[in-house]
Amino acid sequence: MLIGEQNSNKIEDIVYSYSHMIESNFTNDTILKMKKSMGERIPSENHMKNTIKNIKYSNHNKAYSGSKKADNVRVIFEVLERKKGTSIELSSTSFNIEHCYSDSLDQKGEEKYMIGNLILLESVLNGEECKAKPIKEKIKFYKQSVLKCPNELVNQLDNNYDFDISNRTEQIAIELTSYIKTLSGN
Repeated sequence: MLIGEQNSNKIEDIVYSYSHMIESNFTNDTILKMKKSMGERIPSENHMKNTIKNIKYSNHNKAYSGSKKADNVRVIFEVLERKKGTSIELSSTSFNIEHCYSDSLDQKGEEKYMIGNLILLESVLNGEECKAKPIKEKIKFYKQSVLKCPNELVNQLDNNYDFDISNRTEQIAIELTSYIKTLSGN
């Protein structure tokens, strides 16, 4: 639903139709056919990238708030973390969404809601000491994270403790799109 903007039943139908075949007569050919069928439902690379780039989240702006928007962000970062080798459980109680440029401060305008300004961070690190602070003061928390994305962000910061949100959004979209295409065999 997140990537293809389609109802989940389009994928459920494939899983349902192939599950019996796989269970009763498992062959590599059946797996390849299922994978091809799944791959056919993945939208174009440009469509996926644009969908990802349009994902925004805020705790303060009602247009970008809510559990569905938070779930979309969480899914993207969980997939990226898994791709990068993170194997721990990323529950919503242990990890929450961090705005690198604060969601509550008047900085970066609408850009601060974009996926490129967001990371998952351990809840214990993303407490009151971290919230609503400039990035320069947040780096110590990002460096303590067991997750890959916060540490990669630290490495991308320039000498002024700054980064381009639009550029990072594009990088996330490209990385996620490429990974999905690899998984689907396209």
